[in-house]
Amino acid sequence: MLTGPLAINWAVQVWKVDIINMSFALQQTNPDIDEAIKEDLDSTNIIFAAAGNNQGGNTRRSWLASKDGVIAVHTTGGMGKPVNINPSSTEGACFATLGTSIPHKSYPVDEDGRVDHSHIFISGTSFATPVAAGIAANVLEYARHHIDDLNERRKERLYSVPCMEKIFETMSEKHGDCLYVQPWTFWEERIRDGWWKGKYYPEDDPENVASALSYIVPCV
Repeated sequence: MLTGPLAINWAVQVWKVDIINMSFALQQTNPDIDEAIKEDLDSTNIIFAAAGNNQGGNTRRSWLASKDGVIAVHTTGGMGKPVNINPSSTEGACFATLGTSIPHKSYPVDEDGRVDHSHIFISGTSFATPVAAGIAANVLEYARHHIDDLNERRKERLYSVPCMEKIFETMSEKHGDCLYVQPWTFWEERIRDGWWKGKYYPEDDPENVASALSYIVPCV
């Protein structure tokens, strides 16, 4: 199994991925990973990283999540409120999504060899990060199929950190210091009739979502 910089290089150079999820929080610079990320950023990929190691205000945002061109992900509870395990969010944008009390099936075996089928609940920015990456992947996939004028130039912009940050800002609500990414609200509001960004959106028209995304895509 490939790990660290080798995994990053393989994902970018061989698999040609659009999004990289890094659910780990390194407080100190790792030169090998740093070099791999620089190459990745040159390839116009979107990188998400866990904001911290769940020690709350006792530590700063992790080295990786603090890098330019990397989207740091904080965690919220089920109601969208940031929780106290997040690091201080004084650097760059603060995006957050669900990462608390996630059910995890571990199936441990007790001393008598019996399997415990109950769930273990896990929390942390490491679990919010793939949720954010999944939201981004859905946006890219939807745009790829539904935006008619998605030429190569606009696609390159769409598949970039600045554009994804703009999209996340658009579909977020501010809670405390963070922006809670809640795409369902954005979709619902666009499908309903009404004005947005100087344009009228007809009632119950599914094309409204594509039209709204098309408006955002220039981004940079």
